[in-house]
Amino acid sequence: MPELIVSVNAIMNNNALVALGNIIGSNIGNIGFIIGTCGLIAPLAFKQLALKHDALVMLAAVILLILVGLTGAFSLLSGLLMLSALFAYLGFTIYTEKNPKTPSQKLHQDEGKALYAKPHNIGFVILSVISGLVMLMLGAQWFVTGASVIATHLRASQALIGLTLVSIGTSLPEFTISIMAVLRKKMDVAVGNVVGSNIFNVLMF
Repeated sequence: MPELIVSVNAIMNNNALVALGNIIGSNIGNIGFIIGTCGLIAPLAFKQLALKHDALVMLAAVILLILVGLTGAFSLLSGLLMLSALFAYLGFTIYTEKNPKTPSQKLHQDEGKALYAKPHNIGFVILSVISGLVMLMLGAQWFVTGASVIATHLRASQALIGLTLVSIGTSLPEFTISIMAVLRKKMDVAVGNVVGSNIFNVLMF
């Protein structure tokens, strides 16, 4: 979600390179920084079969991003293509979830348990979600503006700022979730969180 809102905000402010750099940098950071840090905490032994399909989709999404990038522009057609691929992936995931015996279904159950929290009043939950979205949108505006100012001050390209500063900031939620999962001995969740995030980052861009 942070990657999407920050990237949309960047594009609306004519900072397309910040948006692109954010997506690419976030994916690199997810794999290198998050997986690397989790590996330092504990060995990441996970069920390969549970992540097989998601990992292949992530690879396909990255290849699609590269192919679209080679055209020199992200057009309406490429956007529709990526969103179609995302919906196809979601449809396939929902379909496979109906089979309780699949490894991926067990993995997604564990992902939910890894984020378990004591139940709250539904009104409080709704208020928290709305407040969080408002703060996220405001934060995205300030974040993109600040990043652009820093890029100008340092005489750095917007793409470089997106690849570094912006991508690090938007990857913090994934970092937190994966660290929580490792501490709770849910190694599959730690890796699956990164893979799933990378898929959404690319296909929702």
